[in-house]
Amino acid sequence: MSVPPTRPRIRLAVAVFLCFVATGAQWDFVQGFAWGRMVVNYSRTMTLRQSIARTFSGEMCDVCRLVANAQKPDQSHPGVPEARTDAKIFLFLQNPAEVVIDRPMTAAWSPVDESALTADRSAPPRRPPRSAAA
Repeated sequence: MSVPPTRPRIRLAVAVFLCFVATGAQWDFVQGFAWGRMVVNYSRTMTLRQSIARTFSGEMCDVCRLVANAQKPDQSHPGVPEARTDAKIFLFLQNPAEVVIDRPMTAAWSPVDESALTADRSAPPRRPPRSAAA
């Protein structure tokens, strides 16, 4: 039974959407929408250059305030410690560990062992003869 081609696409779309929401990227799109709306509203009464300058002057609309409040860290959980940037360990600045590569250990017997090839060894045991009834 073959899988319909839409199932992998749906799974991929759901995975991308969940990653998108988990990183908080939806607020970036909402903020972009708010800025676009502000530029359009201001450009009705002034030039485009003036409307862009006024949009990014620091004046916040309702949507900008909503995004700013949503992006603030949640303070409702008092038991969760805040991240301390001074306590982070920067592993990429550490010296790498010294790597020592030694020759491989030889086994007790190897194909190059000359003593195993001597002629005074006995022949390997033979299999028992088969019975005629079998």
